[in-house]
Amino acid sequence: MDDWRDEVLTELDYAYYKARLDLGISPSEARCYMIRGQRWKYIHYMGFRPQLFDLENDPDELTDLGDSPDHADIRAEMHSHLFERLTRRKNRTTVPDEVVVERTDGSRKVGVIIGEW
Repeated sequence: MDDWRDEVLTELDYAYYKARLDLGISPSEARCYMIRGQRWKYIHYMGFRPQLFDLENDPDELTDLGDSPDHADIRAEMHSHLFERLTRRKNRTTVPDEVVVERTDGSRKVGVIIGEW
């Protein structure tokens, strides 16, 4: 499979969890994103420092390397992987790109023009 990835991406909206209240953040800020490869697990929290776990040497994730100076390069690399995955993911899941291409600027064809001055 050509598009096989070596990492998994997950996201969590914890707006309904008590943790949001304990942290004193708004519902829209209560989100985190995780990317995990074979060795590293990186978690990005909006408004907080990240977490990093070395799954090879710490499979139970007991040691958070999120502020370890020795792991700054790994955090930067994992953040870059996360950013790349988030910005390239398909957000329009119910409509294929072919339909979008076909319908682009369709409102002009029926005489409805919005957002032009």
